[in-house]
Amino acid sequence: MNLKPIKQIALLLFVLNFTAISAQNISEIGFKVAGNNIEITYTVKGLAFNQSLTTSIYVSTDGGSSFQGPLKFVSGDLGPGILNGQHKVLWEATKEIPLDNSNLAFEVRAEVQETPVKKDLFIALTGNQVTPLGLRAGLLGKVGYYIALQSNLSPGIKGNYTYEDNAITDYNRFAWYEFTSEHKKAAFTAFGGLTFQAGRNLFLYGGAGYGKYEVLYEIEEYSYEDDALLGTDYGRDETLSVKGPALEAGIILRTGKLLLMGGGNVLNFKMPGWNAGIGISF
Repeated sequence: MNLKPIKQIALLLFVLNFTAISAQNISEIGFKVAGNNIEITYTVKGLAFNQSLTTSIYVSTDGGSSFQGPLKFVSGDLGPGILNGQHKVLWEATKEIPLDNSNLAFEVRAEVQETPVKKDLFIALTGNQVTPLGLRAGLLGKVGYYIALQSNLSPGIKGNYTYEDNAITDYNRFAWYEFTSEHKKAAFTAFGGLTFQAGRNLFLYGGAGYGKYEVLYEIEEYSYEDDALLGTDYGRDETLSVKGPALEAGIILRTGKLLLMGGGNVLNFKMPGWNAGIGISF
């Protein structure tokens, strides 16, 4: 049989089940003679991370007026498990139908197979330069959730006074004070939010919560009567301190059970920051 005179025509038929999505597409269907066989190529685009195709090929010898198949003497990228990308099929045409002077056209028929998205619990250690001690836990899935707490070593320290220009501006005790060399930063954030699966091993997260970052200067207080030490307290630097609502967003990459995460946050729309973490899913 001589395959060279065959006129090349590529047709597309998109046959899907009800789980298909509109962005899905089979395109760039073509074929060429490869010895005594015909090589058929096609491209799949737009499948979600949990979708694959079961494909089969039909042939027309009259330019697309009628088709027969599915083709049996084929090898390559057919059947279940077809993902996004370029695919190639080799058809042993001489074993199936006579093709002399045929006006060939092909249909690629596809049915979507959708795998249920597995939900996993996760836990992670997180931190940054301001709040290095953090714990995050939640659920990963198509849509999941999480809670997160993060702080430094002294989140609970409070200052009863206001610091400004090397002085306490609202000192009202019948005593005197002096600054020590001790400076503290009290910081923490608490978030709750949602996770979204954007790819097979890629997740997005976003949440809202509350946080504080306070710069504190320690003072020692003394009695006017005998200069006895009365105690210590802190003056809060209002120009550098921030507290209020907080927002965050970021990504989570999964490698097996290992999770790597990173993102950004903002405290009271004034103080931007970042987060990084490592965790496991189970």
